[in-house]
Amino acid sequence: MNAGNPFSFLFSPYVTGSGLSESLLFLTLFDFTTGTVVFDAGFKPATTTGLVLPANTLMPSHNYAYELIFSNRLLVDSPGAQFGAQIGYDLRTSGSFITAAVPEPSAIAFAGSMTAMAMGLAWRRKGRASAA
Repeated sequence: MNAGNPFSFLFSPYVTGSGLSESLLFLTLFDFTTGTVVFDAGFKPATTTGLVLPANTLMPSHNYAYELIFSNRLLVDSPGAQFGAQIGYDLRTSGSFITAAVPEPSAIAFAGSMTAMAMGLAWRRKGRASAA
């Protein structure tokens, strides 16, 4: 994953059961390297099929964890209670990934000079072959 580019998270819509009071989606990215939450998209409709992580949200060579939660809530009548009761049903998917390292400028220059040299040798060989 290139941290300098935006990244699209795509997932299937969550099909909820009937009779639920509310269904929501949450996506959170946690940076283990810095110990911080770097992206938190919560309270999205359950029909959401993707989210875009803006470019430069992640850092190169960092270790991240993600958690995707499809959350359902069923509000239950609670006569006499101060707060209404609810039953929650969550489907959680989690994992981790490491972003790619950014190559050193000297490595990029070296790779570019090697490519130019290889192209020059190929052109020179082609020139010799047509002269013969």
